[in-house]
Amino acid sequence: MATVQKNSALEEFQANADRMMGTYDRLKARGAKGSEVYFWEGMANYYQRVTDAAKESRSVLCCGMFVPHELFAGMDIPYYIAENHGVMTFQSDMEQGMNLFDTAERAGMAADICSPHRAATGLALLGRTLQPQAVVHTATTCDQTIQLYQVLADIHNVPSFIVDTPYGARPADITYAKENMKELIAFLEQQFNTKLDPTKLRERIEISCEAYSYWEKICELRKAVPCPTGGREAVKDTTILLVAAGREESVNYYKARYEELKEKVDKGEGIIPNEKHRLAWLYVLPFFDLKMADWL
Repeated sequence: MATVQKNSALEEFQANADRMMGTYDRLKARGAKGSEVYFWEGMANYYQRVTDAAKESRSVLCCGMFVPHELFAGMDIPYYIAENHGVMTFQSDMEQGMNLFDTAERAGMAADICSPHRAATGLALLGRTLQPQAVVHTATTCDQTIQLYQVLADIHNVPSFIVDTPYGARPADITYAKENMKELIAFLEQQFNTKLDPTKLRERIEISCEAYSYWEKICELRKAVPCPTGGREAVKDTTILLVAAGREESVNYYKARYEELKEKVDKGEGIIPNEKHRLAWLYVLPFFDLKMADWL
């Protein structure tokens, strides 16, 4: 059953798609490096896919960052990632971002909850996110993520499904994960009135495997001293897989990125010429001032 979308949410998602396509056009016109061009193409297409679906009164999915997006692509289910959308909204306008925090906190969310979660909740409470048909999330990477998507399901008054990823990789864990995926497929088929096409899913997974193979090569290149890339750029390596999993944009991005970094490593070039230390930064960078990431 399709849902009625609020005009404000549609306009906001379309504005994101237009802004990102504008960035893509400018980068392409000035001959920017391939990975930059492909990244913004993937981001723009991601927003445009789900916006078009909502405009056509087709059902959309709200999902977490670490769920099997290839499955959604294989089932032709348009989706948006609430956390990622919250980050993008806050990054584009800090003043309205603070309003999202205030909205979430007035509704009872603690001020020390992770920023993307407060932003995503604020957007939903204000009616600035697309009304989903269902919510799919996972226990990865933190307990707050589990609760965020349950809160979003309650706000939108829709059913939710938790991808219960096991901690290990023993045969029993693999069997459990397989059964959980079967349950997820059944849930999606029921909620979106569709059937999984195994051939189409296989095609999406093959594309994703190619993208992952390039990403693995990129990770190997990052072992070089000096390191050929910094933290700000590396965030895009994860983001593109979230928005373009199982799609050619992800392969195009990773292939271009690998070739760019390989050239730098071969030349002995790094993001810091005289590298002495490395810092592991988990989860979200300080998007309100990315110059801090460059300084680090």
